[in-house]
Amino acid sequence: MANDWTKNPAEIDTAEDKEADFFVDYFEWHPNAADDDLLVQDGAGNVLFARRAIYGAPNHEAAGVEKSERFGRPVYGINIVTIDGGTLYVHLR
Repeated sequence: MANDWTKNPAEIDTAEDKEADFFVDYFEWHPNAADDDLLVQDGAGNVLFARRAIYGAPNHEAAGVEKSERFGRPVYGINIVTIDGGTLYVHLR
């Protein structure tokens, strides 16, 4: 699957630097396996969401899904620095 920023939530599965204004509600990551890593930064390099998976959630198992707290604020740029596996859902307003 290629990254799809046209959906809401956006569906991301590969590292990418997206320069645009976003209003992020929250992040939701469905990792493939335990010990997968995820690092998301804004355009200025501030960490927005970082996790190491405790469990995998390849079939969207609730125990493995990692969610951020609600942001509810604008950010400039979203840089998916690391995504070892799975799908990151970026919930936008």
